[in-house]
Amino acid sequence: MKKLENELNTTLFDHRVEPFRLTDSGTFLYEKGSTIVEMFDDLVDDMHQLNHISKKKK
Repeated sequence: MKKLENELNTTLFDHRVEPFRLTDSGTFLYEKGSTIVEMFDDLVDDMHQLNHISKKKK
């Protein structure tokens, strides 16, 4: 995680509290990242469906 924080030049976790908490930047990254993962999963599902339909036509 430290490498990701360095890459993004931000702090993602507040390490001063137990358990660790996401910072505003961490929350933003989590929300946007979750959306991207969902979109990618939908894309994979759509591609599988498209390939299934294409194979039926042959």
